[in-house]
Amino acid sequence: MEEIQKSENQPDKIATKGFQWRPEVILSLFSLGISLFSFVFIALQTNIMQKQQETSVWPYLEVSAGITGKGFYLKVKNKGVGPAIITDVAIEYKGLRFESVEKVAKAVVNDSTFNYNIYSTDDLDKTVISANEEVTTFSVSDMKFSTILINSTSDIKIIIDYTSIYGKKWRVTNKDVMPR
Repeated sequence: MEEIQKSENQPDKIATKGFQWRPEVILSLFSLGISLFSFVFIALQTNIMQKQQETSVWPYLEVSAGITGKGFYLKVKNKGVGPAIITDVAIEYKGLRFESVEKVAKAVVNDSTFNYNIYSTDDLDKTVISANEEVTTFSVSDMKFSTILINSTSDIKIIIDYTSIYGKKWRVTNKDVMPR
């Protein structure tokens, strides 16, 4: 009977034993917190590094037209720090779409003597323009035709779609540049 009384008087160890902040529990939770913080920090750092890589190869095309003592020219220059991969080129004149600068020039000039002896052309479609490279896509040596073309440039819209080596897309016109 004494044994029974002792067991009844003894507190139940399981029932009264609550959560205890033992050193190994504290150390485990602290380690878990540091791991989560490290994961978030590395994810943010990776995102920043990726953006930095993309901007380190950012192409920036500029389209220009002009006239010199040698005649009319249409140039495309990559002022960026990375190559521009040309994916599409479109030319519009007074709302009509043309497949080449040459065909637009012929429509503008509208003269049968305007031929390959007077102009030269270089197709940009599906090419790559390196950083700081300038490409003369169209030039005319005759001043009569050059004057006609330079006076019509406000009616001509050149649209060039291009990408960086990371696949970022842009569109440049002879008016502005915009991301796509």
